[in-house]
Amino acid sequence: MKDQITDSVSPMSEAPTQAEPSIASGWTYPGVIILETLLMAIAMGVDIALNHELGLISNIALVGIASVGAWKVRRADYLAAIWAPVLAWFISLMTIGQMLPKRSTHFVREQALHLVYGLAQHAWWITGATLLAGIIAVVRRNRKTTS
Repeated sequence: MKDQITDSVSPMSEAPTQAEPSIASGWTYPGVIILETLLMAIAMGVDIALNHELGLISNIALVGIASVGAWKVRRADYLAAIWAPVLAWFISLMTIGQMLPKRSTHFVREQALHLVYGLAQHAWWITGATLLAGIIAVVRRNRKTTS
């Protein structure tokens, strides 16, 4: 019995000296979407408060937030980095974007204009942030871990 116990326990000298990075470490799928959306909402709120419109602050923040999200996402959840910038912009636009000046007095017309203009005027930034996040996530996923 004593031999079985001592054979299964390895001495401390054989323990690894440095922890190896885990492939499963990082932000989860819902974590990326939630964190990017919250950060985008804050950035959009600041932009609207300072400029009374969606401008450069929101656009640059979207690219930065998408890049960080793609860098921090778990390798197994890399698709979240591709979806998150678009979802973060849309959700932030439809919630925080309501503070923008109104273009119409009719509610349904106002919401349609709000959505169309909010997406169309920033389409290049949204597309660029999504492509950059996708490239970062795919490169990180395909990169071998150094052991």
